[in-house]
Amino acid sequence: MDAGSSEVHGRRFTLALSTLALSTHSLSALALQYFPSDPLNVAFNFSIYSIWAAVLSLLGCIGAAKRSSTLVTIFTHHLFFDALVSTLPRVLLIPALASIPEAICAEVEYQRAILSPQDAQHMFGFWTAGKCRAGLWALQGLVALTAVAMTGVQWWCAWRVREYARTLDEESLGLTNGMDITLKKNALDVENCRVGFKNAERAAETYYEDYCEKGACVRRA
Repeated sequence: MDAGSSEVHGRRFTLALSTLALSTHSLSALALQYFPSDPLNVAFNFSIYSIWAAVLSLLGCIGAAKRSSTLVTIFTHHLFFDALVSTLPRVLLIPALASIPEAICAEVEYQRAILSPQDAQHMFGFWTAGKCRAGLWALQGLVALTAVAMTGVQWWCAWRVREYARTLDEESLGLTNGMDITLKKNALDVENCRVGFKNAERAAETYYEDYCEKGACVRRA
Protein backbone atom coordinates (compact mmCIF):
# COMPACT_ATOMS: atom_id res chain seq x y z
CA MET A 1 0.00 0.00 0.00
CA ASP A 2 1.52 3.36 -1.05
CA ALA A 3 1.63 6.47 1.10
CA GLY A 4 -1.27 8.18 -0.66
CA SER A 5 -3.58 5.21 -0.24
CA SER A 6 -2.52 4.81 3.40
CA GLU A 7 -3.30 8.46 4.06
CA VAL A 8 -6.76 8.13 2.49
CA HIS A 9 -7.54 5.02 4.53
CA GLY A 10 -6.27 6.71 7.69
CA ARG A 11 -8.45 9.74 7.05
CA ARG A 12 -11.56 7.63 6.43
CA PHE A 13 -10.87 5.53 9.51
CA THR A 14 -10.38 8.61 11.69
CA LEU A 15 -13.56 10.20 10.34
CA ALA A 16 -15.58 7.05 10.98
CA LEU A 17 -14.12 6.49 14.45
CA SER A 18 -14.54 10.10 15.56
CA THR A 19 -18.13 10.19 14.26
CA LEU A 20 -18.93 6.95 16.09
CA ALA A 21 -17.30 8.23 19.29
CA LEU A 22 -19.14 11.54 19.01
CA SER A 23 -22.49 9.79 18.62
CA THR A 24 -21.81 7.32 21.44
CA HIS A 25 -20.64 9.91 23.97
CA SER A 26 -23.44 12.33 23.06
CA LEU A 27 -26.11 9.66 23.55
CA SER A 28 -24.45 8.56 26.79
CA ALA A 29 -24.42 12.12 28.13
CA LEU A 30 -28.09 12.51 27.18
CA ALA A 31 -29.13 9.19 28.72
CA LEU A 32 -27.27 9.87 31.97
CA GLN A 33 -29.39 12.98 32.53
CA TYR A 34 -32.38 10.72 33.22
CA PHE A 35 -30.61 8.59 35.82
CA PRO A 36 -31.74 9.12 39.43
CA SER A 37 -29.42 11.10 41.65
CA ASP A 38 -27.08 9.16 43.90
CA PRO A 39 -24.92 10.20 46.88
CA LEU A 40 -21.67 9.69 44.97
CA ASN A 41 -22.88 11.60 41.87
CA VAL A 42 -21.70 8.76 39.66
CA ALA A 43 -24.16 9.56 36.86
CA PHE A 44 -23.22 13.25 36.94
CA ASN A 45 -19.50 12.51 36.78
CA PHE A 46 -19.97 10.09 33.91
CA SER A 47 -22.10 12.63 32.05
CA ILE A 48 -19.37 15.28 32.43
CA TYR A 49 -16.80 12.85 31.08
CA SER A 50 -19.12 11.92 28.18
CA ILE A 51 -19.58 15.59 27.26
CA TRP A 52 -15.82 16.18 27.42
CA ALA A 53 -15.19 13.09 25.28
CA ALA A 54 -17.86 14.20 22.78
CA VAL A 55 -16.15 17.58 22.37
CA LEU A 56 -12.77 15.94 21.74
CA SER A 57 -14.39 13.51 19.29
CA LEU A 58 -15.88 16.49 17.45
CA LEU A 59 -12.39 18.00 17.21
CA GLY A 60 -11.15 14.72 15.79
CA CYS A 61 -13.93 14.71 13.21
CA ILE A 62 -13.13 18.29 12.18
CA GLY A 63 -9.41 17.49 12.12
CA ALA A 64 -9.91 14.50 9.84
CA ALA A 65 -12.20 16.49 7.54
CA LYS A 66 -9.77 19.42 7.30
CA ARG A 67 -6.64 17.24 7.55
CA SER A 68 -5.43 19.16 10.61
CA SER A 69 -2.61 17.33 12.37
CA THR A 70 -3.14 19.35 15.56
CA LEU A 71 -6.81 18.42 15.97
CA VAL A 72 -6.18 14.78 15.04
CA THR A 73 -3.35 14.64 17.59
CA ILE A 74 -5.69 15.99 20.30
CA PHE A 75 -8.20 13.28 19.39
CA THR A 76 -5.41 10.70 19.53
CA HIS A 77 -4.48 11.72 23.07
CA HIS A 78 -8.12 11.36 24.07
CA LEU A 79 -8.27 7.86 22.57
CA PHE A 80 -5.21 6.72 24.50
CA PHE A 81 -6.53 8.23 27.72
CA ASP A 82 -9.95 6.64 27.19
CA ALA A 83 -8.32 3.30 26.43
CA LEU A 84 -6.28 3.50 29.64
CA VAL A 85 -9.30 4.50 31.73
CA SER A 86 -11.36 1.68 30.22
CA THR A 87 -8.62 -0.93 30.60
CA LEU A 88 -8.19 -0.59 34.36
CA PRO A 89 -11.81 -1.49 35.30
CA ARG A 90 -11.78 -4.42 32.89
CA VAL A 91 -8.58 -5.77 34.40
CA LEU A 92 -10.09 -5.48 37.88
CA LEU A 93 -13.39 -7.01 36.72
CA ILE A 94 -11.91 -10.32 35.56
CA PRO A 95 -10.59 -11.44 39.00
CA ALA A 96 -13.81 -10.23 40.64
CA LEU A 97 -15.83 -12.59 38.46
CA ALA A 98 -13.99 -15.63 39.86
CA SER A 99 -16.00 -15.63 43.09
CA ILE A 100 -19.42 -15.38 41.43
CA PRO A 101 -19.83 -19.04 40.29
CA GLU A 102 -18.97 -20.41 43.71
CA ALA A 103 -21.32 -18.01 45.51
CA ILE A 104 -24.30 -18.70 43.23
CA CYS A 105 -23.79 -22.44 42.84
CA ALA A 106 -23.28 -22.94 46.58
CA GLU A 107 -26.81 -21.65 47.08
CA VAL A 108 -28.13 -24.13 44.50
CA GLU A 109 -26.28 -26.94 46.25
CA TYR A 110 -27.65 -25.87 49.64
CA GLN A 111 -31.24 -25.67 48.39
CA ARG A 112 -31.00 -29.11 46.83
CA ALA A 113 -29.70 -30.46 50.15
CA ILE A 114 -32.55 -29.10 52.28
CA LEU A 115 -35.41 -29.69 49.82
CA SER A 116 -37.02 -32.98 49.03
CA PRO A 117 -35.99 -34.59 45.72
CA GLN A 118 -39.39 -33.79 44.24
CA ASP A 119 -39.27 -30.11 45.27
CA ALA A 120 -35.65 -29.76 44.18
CA GLN A 121 -36.46 -31.29 40.80
CA HIS A 122 -39.44 -29.00 40.42
CA MET A 123 -37.46 -25.89 41.37
CA PHE A 124 -34.12 -26.51 39.66
CA GLY A 125 -34.81 -29.24 37.14
CA PHE A 126 -31.53 -30.50 35.67
CA TRP A 127 -29.66 -27.49 37.07
CA THR A 128 -27.23 -29.07 39.51
CA ALA A 129 -24.35 -27.41 41.35
CA GLY A 130 -21.84 -28.90 38.90
CA LYS A 131 -23.74 -27.72 35.86
CA CYS A 132 -24.21 -24.35 37.53
CA ARG A 133 -20.46 -23.93 38.00
CA ALA A 134 -19.71 -25.12 34.46
CA GLY A 135 -22.24 -22.71 32.95
CA LEU A 136 -21.09 -19.73 34.97
CA TRP A 137 -17.42 -20.49 34.32
CA ALA A 138 -18.18 -20.55 30.59
CA LEU A 139 -20.05 -17.26 30.90
CA GLN A 140 -17.18 -15.79 32.87
CA GLY A 141 -14.70 -16.89 30.21
CA LEU A 142 -16.85 -15.30 27.51
CA VAL A 143 -17.04 -12.04 29.45
CA ALA A 144 -13.27 -12.06 29.99
CA LEU A 145 -12.55 -12.73 26.32
CA THR A 146 -14.96 -9.97 25.32
CA ALA A 147 -13.26 -7.53 27.71
CA VAL A 148 -9.82 -8.43 26.37
CA ALA A 149 -11.01 -8.14 22.77
CA MET A 150 -12.63 -4.76 23.40
CA THR A 151 -9.46 -3.52 25.09
CA GLY A 152 -7.28 -4.71 22.22
CA VAL A 153 -9.55 -3.14 19.60
CA GLN A 154 -9.61 0.15 21.52
CA TRP A 155 -5.81 0.35 21.73
CA TRP A 156 -5.49 -0.67 18.07
CA CYS A 157 -7.85 2.12 17.02
CA ALA A 158 -5.83 4.63 19.03
CA TRP A 159 -2.61 3.50 17.32
CA ARG A 160 -4.25 3.76 13.87
CA VAL A 161 -5.32 7.34 14.49
CA ARG A 162 -1.87 8.12 15.89
CA GLU A 163 -0.26 6.88 12.68
CA TYR A 164 -2.58 9.10 10.65
CA ALA A 165 -1.66 12.08 12.84
CA ARG A 166 2.02 11.32 12.20
CA THR A 167 1.35 11.20 8.46
CA LEU A 168 -0.26 14.64 8.61
CA ASP A 169 2.69 15.95 10.65
CA GLU A 170 5.16 14.64 8.08
CA GLU A 171 3.17 16.18 5.24
CA SER A 172 2.99 19.50 7.07
CA LEU A 173 6.74 19.37 7.75
CA GLY A 174 7.40 18.54 4.11
CA LEU A 175 5.32 21.48 2.94
CA THR A 176 7.09 23.78 5.39
CA ASN A 177 10.52 22.62 4.22
CA GLY A 178 9.43 22.98 0.62
CA MET A 179 8.26 26.54 1.26
CA ASP A 180 11.53 27.35 3.03
CA ILE A 181 13.54 26.03 0.08
CA THR A 182 11.39 28.01 -2.35
CA LEU A 183 11.75 31.20 -0.32
CA LYS A 184 15.52 30.74 -0.09
CA LYS A 185 15.74 30.09 -3.84
CA ASN A 186 13.66 33.19 -4.57
CA ALA A 187 15.82 35.26 -2.22
CA LEU A 188 18.95 33.96 -3.97
CA ASP A 189 17.47 34.84 -7.37
CA VAL A 190 16.67 38.34 -6.16
CA GLU A 191 20.19 38.74 -4.83
CA ASN A 192 21.65 37.53 -8.13
CA CYS A 193 19.46 40.02 -10.01
CA ARG A 194 20.59 42.81 -7.72
CA VAL A 195 24.24 41.93 -8.25
CA GLY A 196 23.65 41.74 -12.00
CA PHE A 197 22.06 45.18 -12.08
CA LYS A 198 24.95 46.62 -10.11
CA ASN A 199 27.48 45.09 -12.51
CA ALA A 200 25.55 46.44 -15.49
CA GLU A 201 25.42 49.89 -13.87
CA ARG A 202 29.16 49.85 -13.27
CA ALA A 203 29.83 48.75 -16.83
CA ALA A 204 27.67 51.60 -18.16
CA GLU A 205 29.45 54.15 -15.98
CA THR A 206 32.82 52.85 -17.18
CA TYR A 207 31.69 53.13 -20.80
CA TYR A 208 30.62 56.74 -20.44
CA GLU A 209 33.78 57.67 -18.56
CA ASP A 210 36.11 56.02 -21.12
CA TYR A 211 34.56 57.05 -24.39
CA CYS A 212 32.19 59.96 -23.97
CA GLU A 213 33.84 62.55 -21.76
CA LYS A 214 33.20 65.97 -23.32
CA GLY A 215 32.50 64.38 -26.68
CA ALA A 216 36.04 62.98 -27.06
CA CYS A 217 37.00 59.31 -27.10
CA VAL A 218 39.74 59.50 -24.50
CA ARG A 219 40.47 56.58 -22.15
CA ARG A 220 41.34 57.52 -18.63
CA ALA A 221 44.29 55.95 -16.94
